[in-house]
Amino acid sequence: MSVTETGTGTETGTGTETETGTEENLNDFTADEIRLIQWEEWALSMEEHFHATEMFERNPNGLPMGHR
Repeated sequence: MSVTETGTGTETGTGTETETGTEENLNDFTADEIRLIQWEEWALSMEEHFHATEMFERNPNGLPMGHR
């Protein structure tokens, strides 16, 4: 999530916080939908972890995995 400062407050990916401290929610996701999104993100990270482990087990002396 990125944070940028504006003239009246701080703007984030989920809402805008003004000088008075009120926050305006900019998305229409329910709490259940947000929880499902978080589970999906976790599941994808686990899938990537186990894929990397499998690739290492196939070729432990291969080139390191990662971004170039």
